[in-house]
Amino acid sequence: FEKDAAVQKAVQRSADEIQQLKNTASSLRNELENLRFEKDAAVQKAVQRSADEIQQLKNTAITLRNEIDELKK
Repeated sequence: FEKDAAVQKAVQRSADEIQQLKNTASSLRNELENLRFEKDAAVQKAVQRSADEIQQLKNTAITLRNEIDELKK
């Protein structure tokens, strides 16, 4: 009986450890997914800021070119 109880206890400890490891793996997977999402969002935001700045600079160049053309007339 004691041997069976010890085996059952060892099996239960193993099952508990397996469940804890599964929970840890799941938490780490979720954290990794969140970090990837945040990184992708930051990259998209940076790309959008760059595109906005490029457009503003193009508009400034066009405006200055137009002003120069007007002054030449």
